[in-house]
Amino acid sequence: MAPFVSPKQKNGTMKKLIFLFGLGFAAINAKAQHILIGPEVGVNFTSLRTVYNGYDDNSNQPKAGLKIGGVIDLGLTRHLSLQPGLYYSMKGGKWSYTDNYVTGGVAYRAKEEEDLRINYIEIPVNLQFRPGYGGFFIGAGPYIAFAVGGHDDYTRTVHLRNGNGGVIDEESDNTSLKFGNNTATDDFKGTDAGLNFNLGFMSRRGFFLRGNLGVGLANIIPGGDEDYSASTWGVGLSMGVLFGR
Repeated sequence: MAPFVSPKQKNGTMKKLIFLFGLGFAAINAKAQHILIGPEVGVNFTSLRTVYNGYDDNSNQPKAGLKIGGVIDLGLTRHLSLQPGLYYSMKGGKWSYTDNYVTGGVAYRAKEEEDLRINYIEIPVNLQFRPGYGGFFIGAGPYIAFAVGGHDDYTRTVHLRNGNGGVIDEESDNTSLKFGNNTATDDFKGTDAGLNFNLGFMSRRGFFLRGNLGVGLANIIPGGDEDYSASTWGVGLSMGVLFGR
């Protein structure tokens, strides 16, 4: 059994962590040769890597979503900087399944479509390398993301395969997602974490274009395991501008 930790002890530990984080940030800030800050906006193309009953589901399709926020660029050396960011980031995926069957001598085609959206507040911390103030740059680092909402749209349509192929039955459902660790009531966990890799170009005036690859390392299914899992992945393209000294 795990040892009991009182709320007072937890608060004390949290205060120590915050204090140490503050010291670390102050040390980086003091060492920074320059500090730049600015907005960034772009688009994500994301999906989920899913495993059901031990088998990979390869029917996922990318879904477009908005990414908007900003970054702080802390110059450590002439060529290296630490770049934390804060974004509102839309992620998700799309699925489509088709089933052909015959009933009473009549051929039918049933098509199921699912459109999933998860909205996150995402915090990446990338180590960036660039030859000079202007020019190409490359970077990588971890991220953590907190779910703030989402929905799941499902549609099932049945067509006749003979004649005019008209729709004979259609049903749809729109569900708001629930986040947490309860396997009975929650759809996804409230947090995600992974790695970012980015490549881009910045002008000497601070304008930049960035391509990003995000690879989720966490299983976001409550109570999930290696046979039942979902993790995020995606690419993005964004633009922004940095101001400062």
